[in-house]
Amino acid sequence: MLSVDGSDIDLSFWTRSIKGVEQFSLITLSPEGTTAELLARNRRRDALVGAAQRAHLSLLFVPQSQFLQARTVNTNRLRLLPYIQAAADVPQATVLLERIVALFKTQPRLGFAQLERSLPEFDARDTRAVACQLVHQGVLRFDWQARLHACGA
Repeated sequence: MLSVDGSDIDLSFWTRSIKGVEQFSLITLSPEGTTAELLARNRRRDALVGAAQRAHLSLLFVPQSQFLQARTVNTNRLRLLPYIQAAADVPQATVLLERIVALFKTQPRLGFAQLERSLPEFDARDTRAVACQLVHQGVLRFDWQARLHACGA
């Protein structure tokens, strides 16, 4: 939340890059309307920037149209997130991680279902969780533009 002119603004997203840079994003509407409405939006935006600076926050304005264009990417990120979070609690995670990495060295393209079938001695949910963690860490690549199928994640 960011306090601006006596009201609280809920920031849309918080991100942290691999290098540790933190940033908040706020989804904005397209600048349509009369001149007075545009001026009011500009004043509001200036007030938001000032409030973010006073709070020592890095704030990025993301147009709603840009956010909607990235719908598939955002959906995929949200679908993988619970698996990434669950990976911390996977028993034998180190062994599973090593097996997944070794498998991808011999077969560079695998879907989640294929990966799970290739490692039947592990629980499929654990396999998927550790694979998602490897994607999150940048060890495995993932086609963020491709829609995931119901059986895929």
